[in-house]
Amino acid sequence: MNQQRRQDGVDTGGNTASRRRSGLQTFSSLKSIDFRLLWAGSIFDNLALWLQFITLSWMVWDLTESASLSGAAAGLRGLPTLVIGPWAGVIADRIDRRKLVI
Repeated sequence: MNQQRRQDGVDTGGNTASRRRSGLQTFSSLKSIDFRLLWAGSIFDNLALWLQFITLSWMVWDLTESASLSGAAAGLRGLPTLVIGPWAGVIADRIDRRKLVI
């Protein structure tokens, strides 16, 4: 048997080289330049959205010095996603994906 066990009975997984290879398969999609660009763009987009979210709340606080208005502005900023998101998901599931992308 190729499995190894520590003294406390926990399975260490055997061959570490095979574990490294299987772990690398998780990131095999990063070999594609297109996927890396998409992934990096998604990170920067998410960062920009959060910066906008924080800036909006900060600006409302700076203008009004009201925590409730700052919270209301932040809540209203996320409201379209909560309202439109489920409906858009249903529509996206029912429409042919090729037509949806085009």
